[in-house]
Amino acid sequence: MQAAAHLNIAPDAIDESQLRPYLSLDPIIWQRRLHASGQLPKALTLSQQGSVIKINGEMTGIVLAKLRADLSLWQTLLGFDFSGIAVNDVASQHQRLEIMRQLALMRVDLSDTNFDTNSSLSTLITQCQALLEGAPNQTLQLTAVEYVQALPPVASANGLAVAKRLREELKRVNVRLIPAPAARVQVNTLALSEISLR
Repeated sequence: MQAAAHLNIAPDAIDESQLRPYLSLDPIIWQRRLHASGQLPKALTLSQQGSVIKINGEMTGIVLAKLRADLSLWQTLLGFDFSGIAVNDVASQHQRLEIMRQLALMRVDLSDTNFDTNSSLSTLITQCQALLEGAPNQTLQLTAVEYVQALPPVASANGLAVAKRLREELKRVNVRLIPAPAARVQVNTLALSEISLR
């Protein structure tokens, strides 16, 4: 009688997805996949409770809002439980203040009338979206100052178009546009004089 053959195979050499088709729902695999994609901060861990994957750890409210949005694409396949996440309000507040500081320093170039490719406007909108993601129940209040040469100062068509674009892109926002007289070097620019969440 022939002796049974024994094979020594390293665990890493086995493609478990070939053996277990449902392995892609395994929380360990998901944790590796999310860490590799950059969607899951390293400090977070996953555990499985029935058909639901529970996420545990600590993060800021802004990062949590982004994580919820990223994982919403998978909601038809998996359930995610975010109750194990502790929101670090101090870190969230610090992050929010830093974004507001950056917004206060920004200037939108109104001479670039192609607003789809206007990099200064795109950057401002992206930063405002980050603020809103961290405050899902609040509205962003913006006072925008357009620097003009006309006396009395009157908002230009470009200034009005940027204010309209902000309302359309951000949804939860109130925008007030104020024209202000300025030196020639400042004309055709727009800045934010008030940034708040309410």
